[in-house]
Amino acid sequence: MVSTTSSSSPPRRVSARPPSRSLLPLRFKAKLLPGRGNPSKSRNWSRPSPSRLGPSSLSSQESPLPLVSPLSRSSPYLTRDYLRSKAIQVLESPDALPLTYFLNELNFPENSIDLMNARKLLNYLKKNYLTSFCLCLVSYLKFCATEFVNCKEYAFDVLCQILTENEHGLWQETSFMNKELKSALLDCLNTESSIKILHKILDFVVTIATKEVRLGNEWPELLEFVYKSIGSDSDSEEKLKCAISMLYKLIPQCAVEDLVISIDSFYDSLVDIFDSKEMSLEVQVQAALASNRFLCYWTNRSDHDIYSTVLLVEIVLIISTLIEHRSDKDIQAVVNELTVLAKEKPWSLSSQFDYLVLSVLRIVDGVELQDRTKIIALEFVVALSEKRVEGRRMLRRTQYIIPKLLEKILFLLANLEDDPESGTAETDIQNLPVVRCLARIAAALGGEVLVNNFPKLFAIHFGAEDWQSRHAAVLFLGIVAEKCSKPKELKHGWNQMAGRIIRSVKEDIHPHVRWAALYTIKQLSKHLKPEFQDKYHEKVMPALTKAMDDFNNPRVQMQAYLALFDFTWNCSSSTLKPHLKEIVNKLLKQLQKVNHMVQGETLKVLSAVAHSSQDHFAEYYSSVMPYLKVIMMTANEELDHKHLADSVECITMVWLAVGKDKIRSDIEMVVQLLLSLQGSKLEENDPMRSQLLQAWARLGKCLGHEFKPYMSVAIPRLLKSAKIGSYVIIPENPDDVDESDGSIRALIVGDRKIWIKTKVLEEKLTACKGLYLLADELKQGLSVWIEKVARTLVPRLKFAHSEEIRRVAASAMPVLLKSSKVATQEGYLEWSADESPFKKLYSYVVPALVKALSMESLLEITAVILDSLDECMKMSEHVLDEDQTDLFLKAIMNVLQKISSLSRSKVGAIEGINQTLPDEENGEEQKVYDKAAACLTTFIITHKNSFSPFIGKLAPCIELMWVKDRIVEERRIALHVFCDVAKQFQEEAFRRCKISLLFLFKACKDENPEVQEVAAQAIGTAAEFGGSVFKSFLKGAVSALNAVMGHPNALQMEYVMAHDTAVSALGKILQFHREKLKAEKVLRIWLGHLPLKNNLEEAKVVHRQLCSLVEVWGTSRHPKGLSFRNCCCLRRDPVGRQEVSY
Repeated sequence: MVSTTSSSSPPRRVSARPPSRSLLPLRFKAKLLPGRGNPSKSRNWSRPSPSRLGPSSLSSQESPLPLVSPLSRSSPYLTRDYLRSKAIQVLESPDALPLTYFLNELNFPENSIDLMNARKLLNYLKKNYLTSFCLCLVSYLKFCATEFVNCKEYAFDVLCQILTENEHGLWQETSFMNKELKSALLDCLNTESSIKILHKILDFVVTIATKEVRLGNEWPELLEFVYKSIGSDSDSEEKLKCAISMLYKLIPQCAVEDLVISIDSFYDSLVDIFDSKEMSLEVQVQAALASNRFLCYWTNRSDHDIYSTVLLVEIVLIISTLIEHRSDKDIQAVVNELTVLAKEKPWSLSSQFDYLVLSVLRIVDGVELQDRTKIIALEFVVALSEKRVEGRRMLRRTQYIIPKLLEKILFLLANLEDDPESGTAETDIQNLPVVRCLARIAAALGGEVLVNNFPKLFAIHFGAEDWQSRHAAVLFLGIVAEKCSKPKELKHGWNQMAGRIIRSVKEDIHPHVRWAALYTIKQLSKHLKPEFQDKYHEKVMPALTKAMDDFNNPRVQMQAYLALFDFTWNCSSSTLKPHLKEIVNKLLKQLQKVNHMVQGETLKVLSAVAHSSQDHFAEYYSSVMPYLKVIMMTANEELDHKHLADSVECITMVWLAVGKDKIRSDIEMVVQLLLSLQGSKLEENDPMRSQLLQAWARLGKCLGHEFKPYMSVAIPRLLKSAKIGSYVIIPENPDDVDESDGSIRALIVGDRKIWIKTKVLEEKLTACKGLYLLADELKQGLSVWIEKVARTLVPRLKFAHSEEIRRVAASAMPVLLKSSKVATQEGYLEWSADESPFKKLYSYVVPALVKALSMESLLEITAVILDSLDECMKMSEHVLDEDQTDLFLKAIMNVLQKISSLSRSKVGAIEGINQTLPDEENGEEQKVYDKAAACLTTFIITHKNSFSPFIGKLAPCIELMWVKDRIVEERRIALHVFCDVAKQFQEEAFRRCKISLLFLFKACKDENPEVQEVAAQAIGTAAEFGGSVFKSFLKGAVSALNAVMGHPNALQMEYVMAHDTAVSALGKILQFHREKLKAEKVLRIWLGHLPLKNNLEEAKVVHRQLCSLVEVWGTSRHPKGLSFRNCCCLRRDPVGRQEVSY
């Protein structure tokens, strides 16, 4: 952009004569850009006489300039002829005066007439004489005197704007243009004394540089300047800084190998800069940034190992120096680059890992450093922890970093101001930058790692006199409990701290500490259920009930209600029973308070108590219900719908707890209220809209089949809300959207941003949940409403704006189908056109699930769809046509491929890592893998008649799973699919999957015993079901199994399961293909490996094989070596010590 000045007065004009040299090259004098207009041929244009104005005339703002006047200020608009005349003056004047005036006017104040007219002229020049104008500016840069630094800056701004304003860039339009521009830039780089212009050139070079522009080949002079500037003979520190900065900015844009022509020379130059005592810290900081970028983008792994050690040490030394100088900006820049390196190539930090991380954490101790700088230091460790393989393992393997990290986090948590108006609400706490960092670290590293290193620090901080330290210690544990990926990991470490936290609710003098203790109890109640409740209920209940009376500290009081809600909601009825009378009486007293906020929270806690106590709450029903009805009717009369919603929720939750027999006398009153509310027009954000739907659903669950009289009122309302639209907002001006009140939230859909009305979406979700709940409770009793509910929920399978709605819709499908099947069998549903209602619904639901599966992107929702699809397909025969079957197979294969990619992304990033993922890394993915395989198995069985043509499409996917880099879990899934197809289609399957057998033979020679086991098991399946197709592979199969059985470590614990599986597979070959073998030789080998002593299941299989061989060959005709004695060796199994009958 053209730079402008904000001053109200015109800018100072230049005070010396501009260069007298004509700005345009001679060859362009007569012909200015063919095809875009030639000013020499303009009939109204005549060449002006050369100006003779001296410096004093140019600098004077009072005397007019006779021959080169500014653009006219009086004209309301400029004519085309006038603009052409001015353009020719700028382009062909023998000196630079017109261009200097023009550039000067482009920097007049906004809204001035001079600026408006100058912009019109600029647009005219760009439209009609673009190349000529650019060359004019280039010449101005090359030949303008050094004292005209402001005008040179203006010229460069205009040139950069023109050359970079379109996607491709005009700078490459002609070879001459390219050459002239490069020459001008290099001249400026070598001779320019203005720091501002040097940096403008640097920014421009970075702007035009891309990975496609190989600067080393196309602009070698630029790199020559760079390396000359950073070399030992550099004559200017400013140019050295400029050159290093240019490399730093270019590395992400260009191929780094083109920029770093000589790696040794580049490395030596960086080290010289770091080692030089005369070099300024500013230059060394640039060198540190460039070193970071080099390590991040350099692709040669061996070079990393050679150079990273020294460069990382130098970077750490620079950070230490910057800490001493309290240079926040530079520290932030260096650490941000380290964070990028940690995300992209964490392994490159391994040589100096402990030294580097501990040095970065020292930043947190900087007393005079900004809080933002300290958070950036923490974010570096966060980035490492979130690298699931390399970063996490490097952090875990050291005994110093985790304790030091926790110490720094506690230090930052303790730096809170004693402000009673802030910092004591959950949203306030969770929005603190240090809390966000701790939350991410807890999610990445897990609670066990953090809590096991925390007790000593907790004791120190919890025993401190200042409230901030105690608050930090207690809050830390609550955040970890809430955010860690596997809260159950905490159960071994929180016991020694939980008691002290509970006591602090009653004993600590500072409200912030009591609030933090209540927050932590809330999180432990939610995430460590029911162990926390079972162990500490006798201590927690009195502490919470006491805190409920803390009227002097309303936020502490509200947090007590929240903690009690979670504690009781997740409590077992037996644990809660001893406290039930006390807590109910306490809550009834609180219900008598006039404070609606207290009443509202009390109603929620009472709901949780009823939910958890179940039948035990029945004895208190008669005491509680009068209070609830009075509150409900009062809130209705006062039109306080928030309070009304709380009371209706509490009543219906109590009903669910006590059962329908207790509530009969109260149903009519509540139902009439619901009907009146349903008939009224509730506002979009009215809390009763959602609560009304929940009330109908809970009433249906409570009454069961007695809910039938209310179905005609309740279900249409639920269906209407489930279909509700108008929840998307696409504003004309996104900047005007206000999300502060939570009524709307942003959502990214594809490449655009939309806003969702949260209350409308909440109502839609509540309605879907209500329909699912009623379908699950009423089953065939839903009868005539089944199809309408299904037709409403099926489109929600692809609802893009809420994964929870998709989850509920998918979960409801098998429930609706079961209801329809039973209702059809019992005659509740009428047949139409000789088609069963169940078959009709089945043909609608199953293809919809297949379509949803093919479109789903979230793994957790994919798992739900797979479960539902598997359950639905088991209810009936096939309904999918050829296209739908093809879509189903593609969807299943896409799921397997997605899981495969995720699993392998966690494996192999570190050289030598085992191919089997640990359970903590692989749990969720493995579940989805198993569900996909199970669903495919069900499909193959239920669609056997129509599946045959698709075996060929399935075969390449099975074979792909046997590629070398596949992990063991993937190969097991491939085996699962392989066996299912083989059992169902036998020889036909093997005709289409011949190549799969070759993969199996190769896998038997893998060094991983788990891979050997899977491959041997698959060969056994092939021998059993492959028929004549397998016979041509007998030699390869026997050889492959021999490789497993003859492995040097075959009988060691790690390999013995593979050995036993291979023996079993060889037995199947003898059993089903003995006529094609040299039976006596193979039999002798097989018998030599008996009996099996480890794998009980395979031992039983082998026993049956041996008995079958004896029976087939007979006692008189058996091959040499086979006798009854061989069978007896398996009479008592050595593993299970079980009798094997035969």
